[in-house]
Order: sequence, then C-alpha cells, then structure tokens
Amino acid sequence: MNKDECIAFMKKFPNFQLATVDSDGQPRTRGMFLYTADEDGLVFHTGSFKKLYTELTANHRIEASFFDRETMTQLRAAGIAEEIDDAYYRNTVVNAPGREFLKPMIAAKGLESIRIFRVRNLRVTEWGFASNFVYPKPETVF
Repeated sequence: MNKDECIAFMKKFPNFQLATVDSDGQPRTRGMFLYTADEDGLVFHTGSFKKLYTELTANHRIEASFFDRETMTQLRAAGIAEEIDDAYYRNTVVNAPGREFLKPMIAAKGLESIRIFRVRNLRVTEWGFASNFVYPKPETVF
C-alpha cells in the first residue's frame, strides 16, 4: 500500500488496537478510536488520568493495528507519539462529530483532562493471508 492507501484504510477502520509498554516493561494493548490520519501521521486522544497517558509520556514508541474483517487485512503502524498541547485543537477534537462520548469525562474531569497525541515517523506494514509468508514485508513510511 502506498501512503494515501494507508491513510484511507485507517480512516475507513478507525477502531484500532494501540500497543504501549508500561513502567515494568510489560506490553499493554487497548482499543482506541482514531481521531484522524493524514500525511503528518495519525491522531488519537486519551485522558490525563489514565495509565495510557503515563505510558505514552514515559515511552513515546507505539504500534497501532487496524483491521478489515471482510478482507482479513491488517495494517500495523509503528511510530513516535507526540503530545499536542494546544487548547484550540483540544476544543476542536472534543466538539467534532462522533466525539459526544467525551462529554461526561469533560464534565467530571475538565477539558484539560483530554490529551491528544499525533504519531509521526510512521512505518506501516500490511498483513494479509496472501502475504503471510512474504519476508521482509515492505513498509510504507510517512
């Protein structure tokens, strides 16, 4: 897949698994909901009170896995998560269509509890049954 195809895939399948490492070196994964993906990387958010936030600020390396169940195709995107500490952008994200689920958290914890990350320097690998035994797998970098 080229860069544009990778971005389109991520946007089409915005529910993804995010892998981090905790302070003991234990790998951790959780389901996430993509905010956006573009040529500058992918963007997601979490809460400042969550373990994920602590893990991301301690170790910026992540891997995200997007999956198309119909074609059994997976994209794995590894990169460096950088926090976007911008009040205007935070407000834009929380008021975007489909982000209504954030309202109770904001009411309870405040707008500042929303932490936004952009993952840059992506190395994206496609996996599917047809390419299962092809190594090394080609990477798309952006």
